[in-house]
Amino acid sequence: MFRSMKVIPEMGLVLLLIQFFIGHTATEKEYLPPPSNITIGIKTMVSGSIWELQWTWKPPVGNCTLVYPAIITDGSGKHWPMCSGSSYLTIPLYQIVDLNNFSLDFKACCEPLQRCTVLKYGSNSQCNDMESKGIRLHTPLATGEGNTSVRNLSCVWYYLEHVNCTWQPAEVVPANVNYSLHYWAKGKKTQYNGPAELDKIIDTGKACHSYITNEDGINVGCQFQLQKSLKDQTELLIVVTDKLKNIKPFTLFKRVNSIVKLRPPTIYNVSRTPNQRLYISWNTSHVNESLVYEVAYRMSTNENEEYIRNIKELNTEILSVLSDTYAVKVRARTGGNGFWSDWSKEEIITDTDHSRTITIIALVVLPIIIVIPAVILAIYIRRIKILLFPKIPSPGKMFQEDFQEWIKNGSMNHFNKPLKEEVCPVSVLEMPLTPMKAD
Repeated sequence: MFRSMKVIPEMGLVLLLIQFFIGHTATEKEYLPPPSNITIGIKTMVSGSIWELQWTWKPPVGNCTLVYPAIITDGSGKHWPMCSGSSYLTIPLYQIVDLNNFSLDFKACCEPLQRCTVLKYGSNSQCNDMESKGIRLHTPLATGEGNTSVRNLSCVWYYLEHVNCTWQPAEVVPANVNYSLHYWAKGKKTQYNGPAELDKIIDTGKACHSYITNEDGINVGCQFQLQKSLKDQTELLIVVTDKLKNIKPFTLFKRVNSIVKLRPPTIYNVSRTPNQRLYISWNTSHVNESLVYEVAYRMSTNENEEYIRNIKELNTEILSVLSDTYAVKVRARTGGNGFWSDWSKEEIITDTDHSRTITIIALVVLPIIIVIPAVILAIYIRRIKILLFPKIPSPGKMFQEDFQEWIKNGSMNHFNKPLKEEVCPVSVLEMPLTPMKAD
């Protein structure tokens, strides 16, 4: 009895071990070797109109049709689930936010090509047949320490004439660093073959020469000419590195229509309509382009502006305006997400009735205001003239003909008869004679 109790546990342990090894062998999965020799480069599509990034690799050896589910993630964290039936993956540059850091998660699967529509959810997708183990690779466009590349690179295309780019020095600035900028401007009629690694094509770009320096003498910006039309849909690839190539390059890709800043429009007509509206029209030097406009207006008694947005024409109307003076201005930008132009010169339009009243008052009051001071001034001028220039009496009127004789003889006869005798009538009053009394 005791022996049987001892044998049963031993047999149970053996059975458990046999079951474990059999189950483990049955569930153990056979993996394909992973893809190798993975590289990243820049190329253009066959049409030559779009820049692309391309990852290439050497496929693993397998007696089956291979597909590659993958997830591409850029430096901003944005990701793209993809699946390829070839030994490469491509993605247009305009879809990417940050070109300076990439990671690639992918694996190989023995699946029909049609399965890519199901498997394009990345390396976590389950393959029905053999597969390689999923791998994650950091695939930067250029080599180098990340803290040696410049920061906050941004560019603006001014007036369809020149591009101005600025940046901040890196966190770690090597001694005697001398930042340089290279660029490639590609439109519908240009083409760049590839793919090619960024480090190998930097010198093929156009070099910028008009640099902006900070107080330490370090280049922190550059300006280069770019005279294109918006219709060219030009793509711009910019790389800032060191002339000695001892820092990690910083890469920026932009469609120039998204960074353009146009010249401000010019308002040439602002008028009132009979139905209490303001009609505004303007012109622009980019009349053949697809632009949108924004009008800002305010009353002279109010500093708060109101706006009319998304205008596609070169004119607009402001409805239900009051009898007041208005100030209006307009600005423009491309139909995409370009920069707004500066505001045009502000134009002022006054109320017509109010202006007419002011004109009538001015015609009546101004003459009065001018005449009254003129009369007062004339009076005062006459008095001032008398005080400053007193009238000198004429000797001829005082001496008449005797003045010459007085000058000649030094004396004058005052007893000569006057030229005209004056006769004064004399009346005699006769008194009655009275007899005198004798004493």
